[in-house]
Order: sequence, then structure tokens, then C-alpha cells
Amino acid sequence: MLTSVTTALHDLAAYAILTTLFAVPLTAIAIGVLRFARRQWRWRRVLLVAVLIGFALPIAWQLISLDGLVGLLFGSFDDRTEYAPQYSAIGFWFVHDGMPEAEVRELVGDPLETYVHEPGVTAWRWTRSGNSYRVRVVLFREGRVIRKISEFYLD
Repeated sequence: MLTSVTTALHDLAAYAILTTLFAVPLTAIAIGVLRFARRQWRWRRVLLVAVLIGFALPIAWQLISLDGLVGLLFGSFDDRTEYAPQYSAIGFWFVHDGMPEAEVRELVGDPLETYVHEPGVTAWRWTRSGNSYRVRVVLFREGRVIRKISEFYLD
């Protein structure tokens, strides 16, 4: 239980850092648009900022979050994820195609289980649950990453 709470806090900190990296440029764009629209009526500026924020924040969350908007909306209500003891959310975020197994293990930690996904493809899983949970799986072919699966699974 403590490991799940610690990992959830770790995920939250990672998301906060990454959201900040996206929010700063988006804020600069919004300020530039406001300066351009300064001569227009006040309600147009307010509407423009509302529209920019309304589109920018969900798009930024979808891009930087490991679980996307579904995880944001449903993850706090029915999350029964069991994480590997050494799992690192930030490390998982940096896994990319072509990365060797040793580097993935160093970044993310030891998986909860490994299994054959299909002939020639091995899967490493860092999370599991019988119900709704956060999926963290990496697929390998010939010792290199071919796909990273990261989502919130709803049951």
C-alpha cells in the first residue's frame, strides 16, 4: 500500500514538472495574443483567453501524461494499480523505441513480470490489477524497445 502511495506521489510530481514545461510556452503565447488584441473590446480578449486555455490545457495533459485524459478523469476514482517496488514514472516516460533492455531496466526498475507477448516479442510489465489500473508495459524484439504501452485501463 505504501509503495502505491509513494509511486502515485512520484507520478504526480512528474506530471507537475512536465505540465509546467508545457504551461510556460502556452502562457507566453496567450500573453502575446492578448497584447495583439489589446485594441479590441474587452470581452473578445476574455473569450480568446478562455478558448486558448480550454484547448491548450487538455492537449498539454494528453501529450505529457502517461495515462492521458482518461487517467486524469477516472484514475482518481477507481485506481487499484499495483506497481513494481522499484518502478520510476519519470524513467518510464523517457523510454523510447530502439532503447536496449539494460537501459530500460536502469531507468524504470525491475518489472513485476516478463512474458512472451507473441513469437519473438517479449513484454515487461511494471503494473497489474484485476480491475481498473494504470498500464505500464514495454515490448521488446531482439533486446530493443519496439513499443511502449501506457494508459489507464477501465474495467
